[in-house]
Amino acid sequence: MIATAAMTQGSFLVGSFDLAAQIFDRMEVEILLSTEAGTNFTTDQITIRGEERLALAVKQPLALITGSMP
Repeated sequence: MIATAAMTQGSFLVGSFDLAAQIFDRMEVEILLSTEAGTNFTTDQITIRGEERLALAVKQPLALITGSMP
């Protein structure tokens, strides 16, 4: 079980995910470091930003089933 805010408690999602959907990697993982943000330079701090862009294409929605548990 995986906790998520996208579904209410007591709901479920099952299916053949390999058949139903595909993830497209739109941008590789990018990690940036900066000492120039705000007062980072004078306070000896570093700002770190991590970013990755993905797209989810649901090609066969009938391969997924949602519902609620009693």
